Amino acid sequence: MEIPLDDISVNLISQFIDILRKWNRVHRLVGNDDVETLYDKQIFDIVPLSSIVTTDATIVDLGAGAGLPTIPLQIARHDIRTILIESRLKKVNFCQQACRSLGIERVLVLQGDAGSREVCQRCGPVDLAFSRATWDLAAFLAIARPYVTRGGLVVAMKGADCAVEISQAATVAKEIGLYGPEVKRYQLPISRKERTVLKYWMEY
Repeated sequence: MEIPLDDISVNLISQFIDILRKWNRVHRLVGNDDVETLYDKQIFDIVPLSSIVTTDATIVDLGAGAGLPTIPLQIARHDIRTILIESRLKKVNFCQQACRSLGIERVLVLQGDAGSREVCQRCGPVDLAFSRATWDLAAFLAIARPYVTRGGLVVAMKGADCAVEISQAATVAKEIGLYGPEVKRYQLPISRKERTVLKYWMEY
C-alpha cells in the first residue's frame, strides 16, 4: 500500500508532528510521542484509510483525539473534506490550533459526544464515518450509522484480533442496514504489528 506525497505534504506532516510533540509536553495528548513511534503507529494509518476514501469525499472521524490520522490524511488528500468530533476540549483546541498554524483547510473540528443527535445533525450526511478502536465494534456501528449518507461507508480500524467483535456486531449491523464487513489486514512498517480495517457499506 502506498500513498503519493508531494514535498509540501511531507513537510506539513513533519510540522504537524512537531506541534503535536510540543503540546504533548504539557497536555498529554498521546501516550508515546517518539517521532518513530508516531509515524509507525499514528501517521501510517493514512495509507489504508486513503485507499478507501473516494475522490472529493466528506469524512468524519468519531472520537478524533489529537487528529490522528485525520489531519495528516487531509494534508495528503487535498480533494477531501474532513470533520473531527472529539469530546475533550484540550484535544479540540489542539486540532483547531494545529490546522490554523499550518494553513490546513477543509477541516471542521467539533467538540461534543459523537453519539449525540445534535452533533450528528451539525455534521450533515457524510460519505464515510470511521474511528480507530474508540468503541467496541457493535457500539461504533450504531453510533456511526446515522452520520452516513445512502451508499456511504462505515470504517472501523482495529487491531489484529477482532474476529470475536465482528461476530458479536453482526446482528447490530444487519438491524441498522449495514453490509459487510470487508476485511483488510496490514502491517505497520516499523513495529511490524498487524492491524485490521473493517469496511461496512450501505445500499443506495
